[in-house]
Amino acid sequence: MVRVVFDTNIYISALHFKSSLPRKLLESVENEELHLIISPQIMAEMRGVLRVKFGYIPNKLNLVEELLTSICIVVDPQKRIRVVIEDADDDKIIECAIEGDADFIVSGDRHLLNIGSYKGVKIVSAREFWESL
Repeated sequence: MVRVVFDTNIYISALHFKSSLPRKLLESVENEELHLIISPQIMAEMRGVLRVKFGYIPNKLNLVEELLTSICIVVDPQKRIRVVIEDADDDKIIECAIEGDADFIVSGDRHLLNIGSYKGVKIVSAREFWESL
């Protein structure tokens, strides 16, 4: 089964926009068609964005976290890397993919997409990933 890491922007789209392609991808995980890998670092960033930009209250954030930890493989990368020169904050996505032995990273972030692949992990848009399934 395909192992994939979603960038934070994919989670935000999946959770906040019901008819989005990222939502369909998340549903594929819920239907056990994909193995989704997440890290505490990605979860923390997602919680912050949902709280600040979308006004999620703590109870709703906890429900989101419970849902994701129930359907995802959670890894906690210990090795830090420096790959995304333009935005070091994006390195946590690659760290998660390496730790979780992912096949793909799905992102809408041009800094990650411009890399294309790293150590055998393909970095693609939601559309490219959907079309590859």
